[in-house]
Amino acid sequence: MTDKTYPVRIGCSFQENRDGTKIIMRTLTPKKAVRLRCLDCSSWFFPDVKKCDNKKCLLFKFRMGNGRPSVKLIRKECISCMGGQQLQVRGYSDTACSLYPFRMASNPNIQLTEEQRKAKADILHENRLKHAMAL
Repeated sequence: MTDKTYPVRIGCSFQENRDGTKIIMRTLTPKKAVRLRCLDCSSWFFPDVKKCDNKKCLLFKFRMGNGRPSVKLIRKECISCMGGQQLQVRGYSDTACSLYPFRMASNPNIQLTEEQRKAKADILHENRLKHAMAL
């Protein structure tokens, strides 16, 4: 695990900076990030998250902290938020967004060793070859 911290918008009763301007969370998980995004969307008014009726939102199902949202789903939400522009997501610099660490469909909390990375790359390469042969 990394010791990275991610700033999150004001309004949640987590740990505050000394000057009281930001909230800091350690090991932000996709589940916590989605929950915080929903709270941010509802102006940090907890009952509004529960009453949310925006069923078109990709995060709707996970707004109450239930389930396990994938980083790919978070990526889709980020692309949607940026008006469908994938390059805008890559260049996004607002680290105050709780979804920011997951915007590229990867979890910064998971660190692979070089051996694990090579094994995954080999499996991916084999699967691509199988798929190409099937066409």
